[in-house]
Amino acid sequence: VIMVGEKDRLTPVHYAQALHEGIDGSALMVLPGKGHMLGYEATDDVVDVLAGLVQGNPIEVPA
Repeated sequence: VIMVGEKDRLTPVHYAQALHEGIDGSALMVLPGKGHMLGYEATDDVVDVLAGLVQGNPIEVPA
């Protein structure tokens, strides 16, 4: 799972999109209104994704 904030100016969405396109089976999650500090700005989203990975649950990425 590649997570990026919609308003990230350090690693913009187009970088995350290129990374996603280069990794087979990856999922891209763009968080609306968030910047570069996802662990701080979107703590619940980050924890949910990490917990899902650790628990072996499939990641559901909104379209």
